[in-house]
Amino acid sequence: MKYLWVPVLGLVAISAASAGSVGIEIGAGESGGITTQGLTTGYINSVAQPANGWVGEKSYTNILFSGQSISNSSLTGVAETTPTTAGCTSNCVGTGSSMPTYQNGFQQFVDPNNNVQFGMMDDGANGNNFLASGSATVTGATSIVVPVNQSGLANAYVLLNDYYGVNASATQNDTVLFTFSGGNTLSFTLTNGNQIDGVTHCTSNSTSYILPPTCTQFAKSTTSTSSDNAWTGNYTILANNGASPYAGTNGTDSLLDIGFNISADAGDTLQTITITDSNNQVGSSRLALSAITVTPTPEPASWLLMLSGLGLAIFAVRRFQQVRA
Repeated sequence: MKYLWVPVLGLVAISAASAGSVGIEIGAGESGGITTQGLTTGYINSVAQPANGWVGEKSYTNILFSGQSISNSSLTGVAETTPTTAGCTSNCVGTGSSMPTYQNGFQQFVDPNNNVQFGMMDDGANGNNFLASGSATVTGATSIVVPVNQSGLANAYVLLNDYYGVNASATQNDTVLFTFSGGNTLSFTLTNGNQIDGVTHCTSNSTSYILPPTCTQFAKSTTSTSSDNAWTGNYTILANNGASPYAGTNGTDSLLDIGFNISADAGDTLQTITITDSNNQVGSSRLALSAITVTPTPEPASWLLMLSGLGLAIFAVRRFQQVRA
């Protein structure tokens, strides 16, 4: 038993080292551990060039999930100082119609699949939740430039969906471009139904919405290992909501967390992230950007601490085996 403390110390060292990598929520200042802004148009326009064709802030309730009744939410997160979700103070679990918004007390939202935390938009009285690209009635590519200015990064996680997006359409690819201080760039292509997805997945086509494409043609699943559904909920929508292609349907809603490995340029400063919406079909492939979080590479001290802990644990196991022999 005298060597029992050695593996314990080893595990503590490993845990401490792995806990040292904390995500940076872009545009979200911190005040008492709670985010204060997020990706508002104020943040975009005051730090970088104005959005080229992106139309600004929009609301989940009024636009993205318009007319829907949402239930069985998978929401987890860290609540605001004064949450509107009764009794919730931290690591809250959403129920009923909860969506990851500051109005619901979830300004800091945690993706349960990878524990990445996002700073959701808080623009005060406007009640908006995401930035919208392009136009619902005009085609043509539009881009938005998000300032980052952080160095030593390993990954970027973008909470990004299509409004609709025709499933697996080659003409509906979107791009995410990372620009670094050394002049290098990394570009990623997002194909509908593979790396990026629509927000709403209907089980059958609407009987009251007659304009193409039908809702079952919209992107409804992803096959990329870098993408996951960070939030899901069941929805229903009334048939008399004829303005929506989902009128009179039911199914699931989701917000997609898309991960990007940018460690190849960790030695440089990531200056900006440019997201381009191809918008080749009216109303389709229109993007909804909710939040961005970047994570740093482990510092040398963290690696040393982790390796030291692992070494202590291995030494203790071998020593224990020798004593028993």
